[in-house]
Amino acid sequence: MGSLSNSNAATGPMAGTNVPVYFLSNGGFRTPELEELDKLWHSKAVGDRLPARSEFDLRELKSVLRHLVIMDTTRDAGVMRFFVRFMGSELDKQVVPMTGQYANEVLPEYFRDKWQTLWCRSLAFRRPTRSLSRAEFRERQYSYVESLFCPLSDDGATQTKMMAVVFYHQLDVGSPKTRALADRLKAEFDAAPHGDLERF
Repeated sequence: MGSLSNSNAATGPMAGTNVPVYFLSNGGFRTPELEELDKLWHSKAVGDRLPARSEFDLRELKSVLRHLVIMDTTRDAGVMRFFVRFMGSELDKQVVPMTGQYANEVLPEYFRDKWQTLWCRSLAFRRPTRSLSRAEFRERQYSYVESLFCPLSDDGATQTKMMAVVFYHQLDVGSPKTRALADRLKAEFDAAPHGDLERF
């Protein structure tokens, strides 16, 4: 996928579409790595206390590093901002490199507004949440995207960071296991308008 900042007919959002993102506030992961990280987060959260970034060893995150984003969450004049501390290589390729930058200053307006709405919705739950969507680029329109968003805190109470893990699964390429995962996500995505998932 080309850079999001180069939104054109080849690499930009598909014309006339607004692909929904479906949001689930608890579990139901299809991607095994997301389910494992969800369990890991819960193992480090005690009662209402949110875990800190420092509690996650890099060895524990090895299976998701390429798909991982860690962001500082701050408010500026009442507006939530997301500063990207780390972005994995797979997401550099699929989205656009953002390490060391504010997401709202890098992303085109369409994606900025859509994704930040989803991130803020996730933070409101103070626990891991899941989203499901389809890629909005012509050369990735057969990719289904499953994500996990985990709140983090420096003091156990105030949310100061978000850890997000995003997996793209393509229907037409990859191993049989990967394509089977994409098929399952497609089926869930197609059924979502009639189910319990919240639409964005």
